[in-house]
Amino acid sequence: MKASAEAVACSAVVFDLDGTLIDSESNYAASDGRFLAEFGIDFDDRLRRHMIGRGSEEFIRMLRDVYGIAEDPARLLERKNAYYLERARANTRVFPEMRRLLDLLGERDVPLAVASGSSLRVIREMLDICG
Repeated sequence: MKASAEAVACSAVVFDLDGTLIDSESNYAASDGRFLAEFGIDFDDRLRRHMIGRGSEEFIRMLRDVYGIAEDPARLLERKNAYYLERARANTRVFPEMRRLLDLLGERDVPLAVASGSSLRVIREMLDICG
């Protein structure tokens, strides 16, 4: 059964960012591949599928635990984020359907929030870039 926008009442909406609001998967695939190549790790399809939906901190933990990378986690995360943002600044778009939904919710003054496993720096910049 289809409900009209008027029939759905909510006091607030929380959205995931990556893959829900913005089309970011190809950006992560390219930047994570570049990042892992520094350590001689091939970002193949199996590893890529395993990491989809996992947060940046979990990604860094996996890198340290599975591959024995001893570098400081904060420095690893900063480098990973820098590679992502370099690519994402030029290649990220909001899904058109989500833009329409956000506009509709904004017209109705529904409070909105974003939840994400991405780093706060990345979240803020992507929200700014994508408006």
